[in-house]
Amino acid sequence: MRRFIKIMLVFVGLTGVQPASAAEYFAAKDSTLTPQKMVIYSSLDTNFVNDIIDQFQQGYKNIAVEYHELQTFDIYEKVIQESDEDGVTADFVFSSAMDLQMKLANDGYAQNVDLPALQTLPPFAKWRDMAFGLTNEPAVVIYNKQWFKDKIPPRTHDELTAFLNQNNQEIYNKIATYDIERAGVGLFFMAQDQKHNKNIWSLIDAMGAAGVRLYSNSSAILQRVADGRFILGYNILGSYAKIYAKSNPDLGIIMPDDYTIIMSRIGLVPRLAKQAKLGKLFLQFLVSEQGQLLLKQQTSMLSLSETLQSPKYRHVRIGPSLVVYQDQLKRQKLVRKWNETLKQN
Repeated sequence: MRRFIKIMLVFVGLTGVQPASAAEYFAAKDSTLTPQKMVIYSSLDTNFVNDIIDQFQQGYKNIAVEYHELQTFDIYEKVIQESDEDGVTADFVFSSAMDLQMKLANDGYAQNVDLPALQTLPPFAKWRDMAFGLTNEPAVVIYNKQWFKDKIPPRTHDELTAFLNQNNQEIYNKIATYDIERAGVGLFFMAQDQKHNKNIWSLIDAMGAAGVRLYSNSSAILQRVADGRFILGYNILGSYAKIYAKSNPDLGIIMPDDYTIIMSRIGLVPRLAKQAKLGKLFLQFLVSEQGQLLLKQQTSMLSLSETLQSPKYRHVRIGPSLVVYQDQLKRQKLVRKWNETLKQN
């Protein structure tokens, strides 16, 4: 039997790295003006939003911001619970869990936002003026540059399959990916792979033969590939990989040439937001040229112009199809095939 190892069993929605719950208060720039407070629930690390909120407040000096850094599933549950019980919730919600955000919108927990600025978003990046994709973050292959210094790393999914099959003894237990049972981002990317790659199960079979190590977050894989304990990681969230590579020069990043999946962090204004006007102002700011530049700088995402220039980039369309794998039967079917493929002789 082929062996594979599951490590760090935590379900985290559609994101690879999750922070602990936290909240930070950004005081208004000018206390002499009539004060207003906006509440934000977001899975984006507080360190990445400091400059974004600062620049937003430069334009709206009377707005204070209460920023709650939460795990994606906590955001989803909090919006539902507060809306159902208290009748008021956050003014703006921003999460990398595309499926959970879409489910909030589809189930009536988001309100329509009619802003001219949102018309600049392509059709695949919005749904019914309720859910809006504000970033472009690729699923990438990461590799250790030192191990590959005399070798050519695989540039397509089929090349990766061939590489694993040809070297499975030498690299045994030195490759990694997400555990799709525990990491929502892994399940999400796997579901997208099935749409775009008719040979995906051959790749999963090759991973099993190479003793793939399974993790529930990005950071554990990034660290081990960067320091040489592993040689390769598959379907890693590219925004995290780019940030990590800035201080880890031995970490290489490949956006596969045959196709590269592009996911988005979705922003929405909850239906029962207390200060919906402020949530809409912040959404308008994020979609503006200044907001998009700040998001690109802070999250190392790709610009929309970059991802529209090449057919290899496959944007995940925002819509009801995103919630398919919230269905337990469909989820179990995919997970069962994944496990059987990894384990088979």
